[in-house]
Amino acid sequence: RSVAEPSRYLGSEDDGTSEAFTYDVSTSVATTTTTRVGKSQITFGQSVRDVATVTADEGTDDPTGDVVFTYCYVGGSPAPAGETCTPTTIGTVTLSGGTDITDATSTAQSGLVTPPTAGYYLFHAAYQGDDGFDPSEDDGTNEMVYVAKAPTLVDLTSGTYFTSGGSVPLTGTLATVSGCLSGRTITFKQDADGN
Repeated sequence: RSVAEPSRYLGSEDDGTSEAFTYDVSTSVATTTTTRVGKSQITFGQSVRDVATVTADEGTDDPTGDVVFTYCYVGGSPAPAGETCTPTTIGTVTLSGGTDITDATSTAQSGLVTPPTAGYYLFHAAYQGDDGFDPSEDDGTNEMVYVAKAPTLVDLTSGTYFTSGGSVPLTGTLATVSGCLSGRTITFKQDADGN
């Protein structure tokens, strides 16, 4: 935070004229933002959230202000170091001191995110700073989440009796552990023995 001091009269020994001056006092405190997602691996259809901790590098005052949470799809394998992806904003959350004790630390928790497909996702948090604290952001440590494909179950039913050599219609229901999958295709195959 910079404070501009108003002009003041310093006086003069010879002609009584005044001299104006201003000066800046820097009082903003550097911060460090660390983050950790709730789980490093989930199954498709499950949700996860990110938690950011913002710590003042000096003093005992708790940082205040907002944290912007984002995440992005990296792909089927972890991204090489330095590679970036297009972020999707989860939301902006106001920091909370968490306790009545001023310990120079505040936290924020993102909303739940349900990734839209299996693969690797990188989460990110950026503290926006305020009048007394400088912005900072996480370095990506503990921010990768792997979304595993959900196991599937096929339930076959037939309400028709048939005789040897006949045929029977089958109905299949495809589902995951978290619910039914609609709009997907089930392929029925017959083995070499006719089964």
